[in-house]
Amino acid sequence: MATEPHVTRKQLLKDVDPVYQAGNKLMERLVVNKTPLLTLLAMIVLTAAGLGVYQNQQAKDVLKMEGLLFEMETIRTDTKDKSGDAVLGELKSKFESISEGKQKSRANLLLADSYFQYEKYDDAEKIYSELKSTAGSDVLISDLARRGLAHVFEGKKNYSKAIEVYKSIIDNPGPLPVFYIYLGLSRAHELNGDMENAKLVLRDMEAKFPEHADLQKAKLLLKKLEG
Repeated sequence: MATEPHVTRKQLLKDVDPVYQAGNKLMERLVVNKTPLLTLLAMIVLTAAGLGVYQNQQAKDVLKMEGLLFEMETIRTDTKDKSGDAVLGELKSKFESISEGKQKSRANLLLADSYFQYEKYDDAEKIYSELKSTAGSDVLISDLARRGLAHVFEGKKNYSKAIEVYKSIIDNPGPLPVFYIYLGLSRAHELNGDMENAKLVLRDMEAKFPEHADLQKAKLLLKKLEG
């Protein structure tokens, strides 16, 4: 039977441990490449710190913009002893301080609503049209802008155009509750002298929104038109 060769302690001490050898080579490389490694580590730390500062600044900017939006809402509602031009002037001043982004779109919508409130229909129409075109994926802003346009056309007595816009919202509904869009459509038909279509819209509402909390409004309007 074959026997294993005898290995002496002296021979074991002479042999190099492969794990030790690999570890030793790694340490040698780390020492040789110390400067690049320290540079890389410093870059990672600085990048992480910069990202934290950037995110913190972004959060502060968002809070600041939300504060300006709140101030615009306050100006719009607190109109005591102020003319329409004075209110609109204050709103425009605040609006110009808001940076581009979601808050800017909301502020622009608020400004357009205020122009409409003071019957400055051309200014309101311009802003609503721009918002409708630039809203992108923000479907709520787009719908609110379209509804604003319909209101503007009603204000201008361009009822056929208002009807067209109301129908476009109903045909392509978004997050905006369409119950009230139907009410607007019926009203536009009525103002346009088309009582039959005004009644048809209200009857359609009874069928489509039988459980709606404000359905009684539609019923009363229908009763008025039929009476």
